[in-house]
Amino acid sequence: DATVVFAGLLAGRPVVSLAHSGGLHTSYEPVRARVRAGQTVTSGAVIGELLAGHPGCPAAACLHWGAMWGP
Repeated sequence: DATVVFAGLLAGRPVVSLAHSGGLHTSYEPVRARVRAGQTVTSGAVIGELLAGHPGCPAAACLHWGAMWGP
């Protein structure tokens, strides 16, 4: 389970960021959000749609994600 802390454009790319219990934050892009900031999501919930066609992606669509501890 997590709370959506960001859902929108960041540096021109669609990003969804989640805050998990214990201080873990995860981000996913390029993802068109189906959630909004402040919303609680559960494991397995659809948070958005992976968008295709960005530079440097050798496939139809590539998901880039990140994880960090702390605020």
